[in-house]
Amino acid sequence: MTKKYYFFHLLCVFILTFSAHTDIKSTSNVILFKPNANSSEVMILNEHGLGIGVSPSSNLHVAGNAIVTGQLNVGSNSLSSSNLAVSGTIGYSLSTVTYADSPYTLGHSSTVLLDTSSGNIVLTLPYAGNVSGRIYTLKKTNLSGKVIISSDNLIDNEYKLIMTENVSGFTNAQIMSNGIDWFVLSMSDNIQLTSNFEAFYDMHSDFTTTEENVARESDPVIAAASSFNSVVTVTAPVNLIDYTSGKVIDSSINFDIDATQYTLNGADPTGGDALALFGSKIDMSGGYIYGDPGDYFDAIFNGLSSDKQYSIAAYVNRGSDASRICQIELFDMLSATNSSSAGAVAVSGNYVQIDADNTSDGHIGRWDNILLPAGNTTLRLKVTRIAGSATFPTAFYIKEYDL
Repeated sequence: MTKKYYFFHLLCVFILTFSAHTDIKSTSNVILFKPNANSSEVMILNEHGLGIGVSPSSNLHVAGNAIVTGQLNVGSNSLSSSNLAVSGTIGYSLSTVTYADSPYTLGHSSTVLLDTSSGNIVLTLPYAGNVSGRIYTLKKTNLSGKVIISSDNLIDNEYKLIMTENVSGFTNAQIMSNGIDWFVLSMSDNIQLTSNFEAFYDMHSDFTTTEENVARESDPVIAAASSFNSVVTVTAPVNLIDYTSGKVIDSSINFDIDATQYTLNGADPTGGDALALFGSKIDMSGGYIYGDPGDYFDAIFNGLSSDKQYSIAAYVNRGSDASRICQIELFDMLSATNSSSAGAVAVSGNYVQIDADNTSDGHIGRWDNILLPAGNTTLRLKVTRIAGSATFPTAFYIKEYDL
């Protein structure tokens, strides 16, 4: 060993020996631990305790993340057989969500109280991949109202969880992320897990207002059309949006159109079934398509299931000229109930006829309890001209529910 390294070795031994038998005292009741002279302190020891990343206010105060590789015992001096052992009570972060907060994305509060006294609440779970292992405990605090919970990931392999109205007690659920999807650990009996959806579709390409959770047509042929330009196109499918959760679903709609004109003076309904179903959902004051003899307009709903049943509706309105009449007919179903507006020009079998002066009447074509043949995944509304230059539909509705 060279003389240089021999003295270095002795210095290290001296420092270690001296440090092991020396008290460090402060004249200001504070000891700062710094990695170098020019940096801020990473630890502070004062009369309250030891702070890591913060001036302490308790025996151990950590600001930031901490990793414990062994056992952590709280409220006891003895080790246990678990990684975390608590002798005493546990407190959880708590938040309350009301109708006024909806839609609301869950955050760092692990326990959430849901006040539905003023209306339904829509909750969104965070992306499961960012919060692996996180558990939420959710509790309704009212018998009335619903809570609709959805996520970009699946929840027990379904799109959404619905905490329904219940006269017998408040509903609750506990949900956990595994880093890929969300899973229900426990829930009340009257909670529904479902992939069923309810969706609205706006055919207008000339929209000027924002419609919440409503899919719109964006085909470039229709978007470029103007008054007295023909519209002939098969549009690409557009995925529908579940209206209650805002989640984009696998089911879609597309159109096969051979029409005479696209024009810009449609009208919103002021009464009837159309106002009740579409009135607050879709702005129909923009454009519409109409056809002359030989023209047609097919709306095709894709990605459906023969293991479910459906309701479908369509609204037609020019705002004038009752002599212009179209016929809407449902195809590709096994069976259905025609629930179209009773005041329409004609309601028979699987079709309905509606005139173009339909603002105050608000007539719609509607079919409920629709069943599909085994293995079939599509339904089609075929619209044709009956009299005059018939107006074609500009608003659609579809709802999926269990058999």
